[in-house]
Amino acid sequence: MANFFILDKKSVTRGVLSNAIPYRCPYFTDRYKIDIRTGWTTLEFEVPANRPEAALIELEGRIIFPDFKGNLKMVKIKDIDDSASNGTRKYVYGEGIQEELLDDRVRPLLLESATADQALGQVILNSGWLMGVVEGEDLAEIKIEDYPTILEAIQIIADTFDLYPVFRVEYNELTNVYNKVIDLVQMVGQKRGKVFDLSEDIGEIT
Repeated sequence: MANFFILDKKSVTRGVLSNAIPYRCPYFTDRYKIDIRTGWTTLEFEVPANRPEAALIELEGRIIFPDFKGNLKMVKIKDIDDSASNGTRKYVYGEGIQEELLDDRVRPLLLESATADQALGQVILNSGWLMGVVEGEDLAEIKIEDYPTILEAIQIIADTFDLYPVFRVEYNELTNVYNKVIDLVQMVGQKRGKVFDLSEDIGEIT
């Protein structure tokens, strides 16, 4: 059964939501969506409004949770509704932490013959993100123009090599240390160019 880790605005772990651990605050109606081409993710769920853990969930805070392949994802909380189910539940909506890559831009760049990992390494340098698994050894010309955001530049690289970006975190709940990691892979799940909507409980993922 999957646990959801509650982090505050400073990314400090404050609590855990779980449907498996006794006496932990449960979560309901959880829905995880991912756009396969871009790696963009959203998560929404509800928790009992009267539980202490519910008060720990704040706007601009974070939630870490596992996806359908076991990768840990992080979302930033964008919306909270305390009136769900006549006030008995708290509704939470978050978007992938990779949105922060929209804040910085990439200078024009020309790599006449580069692999995907070489291009990605150039684009995410000093971004606070680490390069993870990058599949394929093909060479291609990478031309970055017009000062795109880092996220847009990553998509240019992914499209050039017919790869799919995966944004994930490596997280140690005991030390509260996490790394933000970008993979470029040849296939995510079982479909290409689709939006996956996991409307069943993420808690069923093992």
